[in-house]
Amino acid sequence: FFNMVIEIETKLSPLKLLKLTQSIEKKLGRKKTFHWGPRIIDIDILCYGDSYIETEELIIPHPDIVYRKFVLAPFCELMPDYKIEKIGKTISELLNLCPDKSQVVKHVMEKNA
Repeated sequence: FFNMVIEIETKLSPLKLLKLTQSIEKKLGRKKTFHWGPRIIDIDILCYGDSYIETEELIIPHPDIVYRKFVLAPFCELMPDYKIEKIGKTISELLNLCPDKSQVVKHVMEKNA
């Protein structure tokens, strides 16, 4: 799997952003299967500023972020001092405390690839 974290600026509300990401997934060929099932692409909204949202459709910050080294490692490269207020810790602190023992390997793509 290839995982990445990006930072964006948007005027979209969190729910409109979710609808947009779901539309992108669908256009790229994602099909609804079973929970945790295989998928060609998976776009998650990890955080939205300092917002705390909990609805049937969307939970922000992402509820599993603290357990996923494959999310925290690239997030830490991008914004190590970003503090998730609901959790009270920075991304680098969460990465250091993460119980996930899996290995995350950084892959750098060549510019002409």
